[in-house]
Amino acid sequence: MTNVRDFTHAIFAEATVRPQAVTANTTGLAVPVGRGGGNTLALYLSVGAVSGTSPTLTVVVEAADSATATTWTPVVTLPIIMAGNQLVTQYFLVPPAPTISTEGHRFVRARLTVGGTSPSFLVSALVVGMLKHPQPGLGAMAGAPTIN
Repeated sequence: MTNVRDFTHAIFAEATVRPQAVTANTTGLAVPVGRGGGNTLALYLSVGAVSGTSPTLTVVVEAADSATATTWTPVVTLPIIMAGNQLVTQYFLVPPAPTISTEGHRFVRARLTVGGTSPSFLVSALVVGMLKHPQPGLGAMAGAPTIN
């Protein structure tokens, strides 16, 4: 049985896009989110200065069963960003496994697409959530948390 104090091992926050100036399409880092689908997560997109003529930023959260997967499943698209100095929060669910024989989507990432003339966005993106089924080796507990 897991005690409440073990929640700190099940809750995570990890950058998929580290703070940077985005001037071209960018794919974020793969973030491990645990085994199986159904995890409720949040993407926090911090947008600083924006420049260019009619700049747009489209952010899509994607999921896959491997950090090195060649095929990623779109999960949610955030509203198009056209202005700076804002924090956009998007909650989403990790999709379940496509078939019973597969382990499910264990990683998520952000994919950023820029538009406009000479666009530049100072951005970072953080994935925050609770591991539904923590993965061994990630410093997480062995099972789902319960309250005593």
